[in-house]
Amino acid sequence: MTLSVQSAISKSTLVFGSIRWVDWSEFQVAPPGYMHATGGDLLSYSEDTVAYEIGLGQKLNNTWSIAGTLGYEPPMDILTTTTRNNAKI
Repeated sequence: MTLSVQSAISKSTLVFGSIRWVDWSEFQVAPPGYMHATGGDLLSYSEDTVAYEIGLGQKLNNTWSIAGTLGYEPPMDILTTTTRNNAKI
């Protein structure tokens, strides 16, 4: 779920931002053959995340504009993109 907002602070300047929540604890990849062979998921996460972003845009002329953003997302507790829960390899 993402909530995005933007607002003009002058005729040529825009401020924008977003907050994004991801329900990772409900995400699971568990192919039946893999589950049977290992006893665990191929991919799953134990924690949800919330990410934040804020930015500023500036119109330079009728053709060009520039923008910059800063963002933050807390790190996950795992070091790789996949986990094997209860794997019996």
